[in-house]
Amino acid sequence: MNHRRWLGKEVSKWIDEKIINKDTGDIILSRYKKEYRQWQGEAFGFLAFICVILGIGFILSGYWTALTQDQRFQASMLLPVVSAIMMIAVVIFDKKIPVEDEPSQSANDVEVSEEDDEVVAVSSQKRSFRHRIASEIKEFVYTFHALSLVACAFLVMDSFKMNDDYYFIYSAAATFLLLLSYVTSSAGAAIVSAISAVTGAALSVYSTWTELLAWFYLILYLPFMVKLLIEKKHKSVIAFAWVWTLCILFLIFKSVNNLFWQVMFLSLASTLTWMTGGILHKQNYVSQSLKILGAISVFAVLLQSGFGNVWQNVSGNWILWILYVLFLCIDAFLVFRMFIYREGMAFLAGFTPFCMFISAVCANFVQNGSLSVICISVYSMVLAFALLWKGWKSGNILKRWIGFCIILAISAVRIIDSSFSMVDRGIFFIIIGIAAAVICAIFIKIATVKRKRKHKKVIADKDDEHISKGNIENKEVSHE
Repeated sequence: MNHRRWLGKEVSKWIDEKIINKDTGDIILSRYKKEYRQWQGEAFGFLAFICVILGIGFILSGYWTALTQDQRFQASMLLPVVSAIMMIAVVIFDKKIPVEDEPSQSANDVEVSEEDDEVVAVSSQKRSFRHRIASEIKEFVYTFHALSLVACAFLVMDSFKMNDDYYFIYSAAATFLLLLSYVTSSAGAAIVSAISAVTGAALSVYSTWTELLAWFYLILYLPFMVKLLIEKKHKSVIAFAWVWTLCILFLIFKSVNNLFWQVMFLSLASTLTWMTGGILHKQNYVSQSLKILGAISVFAVLLQSGFGNVWQNVSGNWILWILYVLFLCIDAFLVFRMFIYREGMAFLAGFTPFCMFISAVCANFVQNGSLSVICISVYSMVLAFALLWKGWKSGNILKRWIGFCIILAISAVRIIDSSFSMVDRGIFFIIIGIAAAVICAIFIKIATVKRKRKHKKVIADKDDEHISKGNIENKEVSHE
């Protein structure tokens, strides 16, 4: 539901409740005309850009095979040279231009505005500046330079047939681009660096040190995201946070081969992502982006852990258990913060790792994993019903449908999962049916109470109107 549709429904309610008349409602709606967004043009523009890039890539690939080794090396060095010239041009021509002088209340006031603008206090005035080169152009140049360095290294290695050393090139590129991203505050360079670090870990035959190096790089990017937030580059934070989270999830799959531990640590990463969005509730766009990514990951992990085969091989090194318990302590602290911030869904999602831990304990008593699956399924249903309730309470149809589809997906998993016997499946669906009936009864009761209150209010308004008319008539008679 967009804002205009919501306003239209509210205006209709105000007219029915006689808060405003119909003419006033029409005037209010006329102020907010329907906006037509040309999403078709944007979609085809993006498609055209992708097709042109792919076409150029295929053409260059066709010519690349016909070049000699010396020509390939020279062509490889062309990319970083061009990008370096562009970087030098940005450094030379990107100057601060004063815009206007405004009187300020204090000489110590210093403000930093969105990406390009800066306000510096000079004596009793605020002097506003803007950069000569737009932030979008600078971000493009920095990202192109990062891609050029990685592409140059890859093409040189390909020219000299050094296929076994690709991991070293990607790890070295990640190191250099890490410094570049901090110096330039470029999210594009940081994204290329994070992907390079993860790619180096994936291609390496020496998996231990390259994976540790990739984890180290991703941890170092946490202060970088804080730096972007301080500079108010919200779109850059959103883009990099998505890529950073996906890199974390990939490293979990790469580092842990056991499906049980993959699910356990994925639940932690997904929950922490969701609650991080709750902590950044003042940063609206960043918060919503992290919440959406965390919610998708949490429900995906819960659906995966709903199968019994996940809990049939609960084992692992004691180091993994200690590490998981340490993350549980961090999760408990964030759950408490969600309670303070009144982030209801993030608060409930914060219990996902604890539910996983309880299910792992239950798997030691019931070897086929049925008891663990029941714990996961019941918790998933509670989370789905909470999303359904929030969608119903806020009038968000999308959240209601998502909650309903998640309930159907959990039910489908219970039907096709072979770890449950027919009796177990029957008991599970009876429990869920009873819970759904109770929730349905609560909804009906709330709707009935609201309808009765509205009816009583209408009758009371009519009585008040009748009494006021009677008083006016009595006054007129007394005057006569």
